[in-house]
Amino acid sequence: MTATNPAADAASDPTANGLDDDDPGGVPFDDDFDDENAPTEPGDRSSLPGAPAYDSGKVLQARGIGYPNSTPVGMTALYQFLKGTWGGKNLGVLSKPPRPMRGGSAPSLHCWGIALDWSWQDPGRATADAAIDFLLKNTGPLAIQAVHDYQRCRYWKSYDGWKDAKKSAESGFGQSWATWLHVERTWAAANDARPIDQALRDGGGSGPSGGGAVGMATGAAGAGGLPAPTISRGAEGAHVAQLQDFLRGHGFADFQKSDGEYGPRTEQAVKNAQTRFHADGLYTKQIDGEFGPGTAKAAAAFKPG
Repeated sequence: MTATNPAADAASDPTANGLDDDDPGGVPFDDDFDDENAPTEPGDRSSLPGAPAYDSGKVLQARGIGYPNSTPVGMTALYQFLKGTWGGKNLGVLSKPPRPMRGGSAPSLHCWGIALDWSWQDPGRATADAAIDFLLKNTGPLAIQAVHDYQRCRYWKSYDGWKDAKKSAESGFGQSWATWLHVERTWAAANDARPIDQALRDGGGSGPSGGGAVGMATGAAGAGGLPAPTISRGAEGAHVAQLQDFLRGHGFADFQKSDGEYGPRTEQAVKNAQTRFHADGLYTKQIDGEFGPGTAKAAAAFKPG
């Protein structure tokens, strides 16, 4: 994930991701993992039966669609439905451009606000499975064009179906702590003001199975945990953002947004944590601002209070 001002190290506007009533958390960002079948022209968007044509960043640019200044209403509606049905938390929708996908040159779909990163950490993994089932059953009525299941290391695209992703701490794919889904709607659907219930009725869709109630489901082993060490200054990615969430959540950080950039302020936050861990008898190594094995062990044992 590329910040507009990396030196600021997570000091950017915490409301820039849209839906600012929630914690923007450690995402949103996209990774350039799509295969060579990804559409690049408006006329080349063949899709699976019943699924919408895919609006890639290049397609949106070719259609002359500019970046919005606020979260599209259809994405707010989608988040409100997911939260109302299963709970969870918004990790971000709109990202102020310019910001390419990490590892590539194509612009992130978060620049247009047509992708939602939704955390299912609480109440747990069962909610992710239920939500995925619901979303893919209603790809037509809701114009769902993509679902990325980070913890299970897979992604679904309307033009190609399910594919395995490359396991990576930087992207979060295949990591036990990557407790979020990335969900995309087409540009038209993202700007559709209808509530999700109405869109389902109008399109002949169906609601969540079992009434949508999952309750306090148990998450997968290790879900929501700390990333694996060693991480230090200069690193970028989902594993850094996960660490930043921990640092912010326990008051060790002076920034309000986890941007996935391990800069001087994140380094200082780790030093703050190491100092506290040392005072609590959990850490005996150097206060160096690096998230190494000793710091990770201390963080896992840390009990605030």
